[in-house]
Formats: sequence, structure tokens, C-alpha cells
Amino acid sequence: MVSHNHVVADRVGLSLCSFNCRGFNFTKRPMLEKLLGLCDILLIQEHWLSPQQFKDLSFNSAFLVHAVSGFSNKQLLSGRPFGGCAILWMANKFLKVEVLPVSSNRMCAIRICRNDCSLMIVNVYMPYECDDDAADEFSFQLSLLEGLINDNADSHIIVGGDFNADFARKWKHTDILLSFCDKLDLCAVDFHQSSEVDFTFNFNLERFSCIDHFLLSGTLFQNSVISYIVSHNGDNLSDHDPLHLSLNIDCDSVKFAARHHRERILWYKMDDSHVDHYQ
Repeated sequence: MVSHNHVVADRVGLSLCSFNCRGFNFTKRPMLEKLLGLCDILLIQEHWLSPQQFKDLSFNSAFLVHAVSGFSNKQLLSGRPFGGCAILWMANKFLKVEVLPVSSNRMCAIRICRNDCSLMIVNVYMPYECDDDAADEFSFQLSLLEGLINDNADSHIIVGGDFNADFARKWKHTDILLSFCDKLDLCAVDFHQSSEVDFTFNFNLERFSCIDHFLLSGTLFQNSVISYIVSHNGDNLSDHDPLHLSLNIDCDSVKFAARHHRERILWYKMDDSHVDHYQ
């Protein structure tokens, strides 16, 4: 059971959940309603909804929603819908929330401000590793995330979602993600001493892996993590299991923590002339 945190003075208890629901519909809604009862912020991947259907995500009046679709209304679909991600947050707990623009259908982000403490929360659904094109797309999405982090350098970072990369496997996407974390001074909560996560994804209950993660900026990782668990629930109709992260954030401490900035090339802003000049 994940307890519901609350605000005490300048210390903020924050409960987050990340869940790839593999499609939002009436059969998945009870599970999502249960998760909203256990967290302040819910990150959903693969809701499979079009922009016209986003209103369906506002099924709990206590939570506000920001969502992106994996496809546009004008796109002619072949087969079932796909992709998409959304962030749901408790309206009466977070009074100052800014939706951040991201030029991606695999990512959405908000920024929460409280006094002098700013948190940027990003939800990602990364491509599956299968070929060089997927690796290029994986790197491109991380470059968008890097730009978002650099544009919000005054905020502490929480990135959650389905990364489709397992830190226990030496695959190409795993190496790319580890290098990205090192470059951006982000820490995967998988490596925190409080982590009790064994696996987050199963294939026909035969193969198991941990491909869903939370990444935190260094100060939050070192000072704020209370618990990090996964719930394996028999009522879950997805092949992913929900991740639960509990934080206890001392606003008086984190507001003074300066994030280190390194000069980097933002490839997502480059056009062909910039690339040719670099080469």
C-alpha cells in the first residue's frame, strides 16, 4: 500500500505513479481510478487516444490533465490506435502548474512551483529497440528532453515513464540512456538504496524486464527519496506494472541547490547547414 503524502510547512510530500496502461478504455479505468487514490501525480503512457478523446481522461474531477496523442486527428490509421502519454495531477494540492510545450508526441511536461521551489515533471514513452532507425529516434527524443531540461535550468527534474530500456541489459538504448543521465546529472531511482523494484514488464508471464523508470536530478535523488516500489496486481490488464515513487522534498533546501550547466550541442535545433559545418 502506498500512503498518501501531504504538505507540512515547507516540506512537500509527493507521491508519483507511472503506468503504461496499454490503451485507455472502460476496462482499464478501474485500475487508473485505483492508482489516482494512491498518488498525487499519475503519468500514463500508451493511452491510444486522439486529441478529440482527451476529455475521457478527465474522469476524476480532483485531477487536472495534460496529454499528447501518438497520432493526429488528420492521420489515417491502419490497425489499432497507438502511443500517447498524459500527466494527471491533483488540482487542490498544486495551485501553480505550468504546461510546458514539447515538440514530440512521445513526451509531455509540466512545471510545478511552490515558493522558491520549482519541479519539472516529464512523462516519456520511448521507442522500442529494434534497428538503427529506432536508436536514432531514441537519441532524438533524448535530445528534445535535454533541450527541455536546459530551458528549465532553475527547476529540479523528475522524468518518469516507459523508456523501453532495461539497465540490467547491455543493449544499445541502455548505453545511450546511461550516457544521457551522466551528461545531464540525472540519477535513475532503480539505483537508489530504497528501490524494491524487481520488474515492470512481462511478456506472456514468461519473460520479465524493468523498462519503466523514474529519473531524478541529483539533489532529489540524494535527499528526497522515501520509497520506490512496483505493484504486481492481479487486476491489472496491462503487461506493464505501475511504478510508485514517494518523495519528501524540503523546499528550503532544494531551492538553493544549483544545477551544474555544461555547454552542449542541441542537435534537435540543428538544420542541415549546421550539421555540415560541424562535420
